[in-house]
Amino acid sequence: MSIHKGKIVVEDARIFVEGDAQGPPMIIDTPISFLGDVDPTTGYVKNRWSIPGHILIIPKGVGSSVGSYVLYSLKVHKLAPNAIMVREADQTMVSGCALASIPLIMLGGHYRRIVEFAHSCSYLKISARRPRGAEIACLRTR
Repeated sequence: MSIHKGKIVVEDARIFVEGDAQGPPMIIDTPISFLGDVDPTTGYVKNRWSIPGHILIIPKGVGSSVGSYVLYSLKVHKLAPNAIMVREADQTMVSGCALASIPLIMLGGHYRRIVEFAHSCSYLKISARRPRGAEIACLRTR
């Protein structure tokens, strides 16, 4: 991982779905289930956090394989996050992001540092490409 002016490059991030995205960070400190925790009609997680248009940062996803179809439905109805960054990815999240073309980055051991970085930003830009990894830039600080 390298840090440059307002940008972190995580060369060894695992890129499951490539892409570019921008948006405010939405950091949720607990794992979420797209089947049970996300309202597919509003895009709210546990009636507390609105994820549409955000860069969603969570430790991991949990739950049923049906969650991948919830992710796809969120995308179809313009209620999906613009990208997802996780410490650990599960098969449901990988499948759902692939179906919906939502960039998905697994940060592994860099997760805590990226969360700290994202807390200082009000707007992020990410670029996820194989094999070069993930670039995460802070476009606006808090």
